[in-house]
Amino acid sequence: MEKEEKKKEGKERYWAFIMYEDSRPENWREILEETMLPIAISPRHDLDIKDEETGEIKKPHYHVIVCFNGPTTYKRAMEIAGSVGANTVKRILSVKGMYDYFTHKWNENKAKYNEEEIIHINGFNVLEYGLTNREIERMKRQIVRIIKERNIKEYCKLYDIFNEENNEDFCEIVSKNVMFFNSYLKSKKNIDDEWIRDMN
Repeated sequence: MEKEEKKKEGKERYWAFIMYEDSRPENWREILEETMLPIAISPRHDLDIKDEETGEIKKPHYHVIVCFNGPTTYKRAMEIAGSVGANTVKRILSVKGMYDYFTHKWNENKAKYNEEEIIHINGFNVLEYGLTNREIERMKRQIVRIIKERNIKEYCKLYDIFNEENNEDFCEIVSKNVMFFNSYLKSKKNIDDEWIRDMN
């Protein structure tokens, strides 16, 4: 009980909840539009695995992000979630991170969903919410792995690959961290050259 009460303390600007088809009202979209708050709704998640051993699928559902204009209480966030049949809400520190979770963008072992099926309500635009420092560092590590896997040697090649693949997030990370990636590529080249000399 104490844990439940603690969860409801404090305020947060960004909240998320899960919405199920069989518990939401028919006019769920109208209800959310009337909040006048920026809201994003995931594609229908109907391929998520509940039990790895049996292959049992989770009940189809939608993830929802609600962005308030300022820090808001659990109670107020729950009022909106409850109006469309949800029974709990959770605080989110990164709107972009949750938005990417809508399609399991960075979860290699989870089912993928189509980003074009994401619903935006009341002018929601994920570009307004940016990346957290933690997310930036995580993506830099992912890019380093790609450099190794594809044996990329030049910065221009690195950027061109992501540009050709229309990977806007990676293009942004690479373009804003030129010194880091140039230093990494130069260091990697020196190590590779030493290895080749040692082999000869």
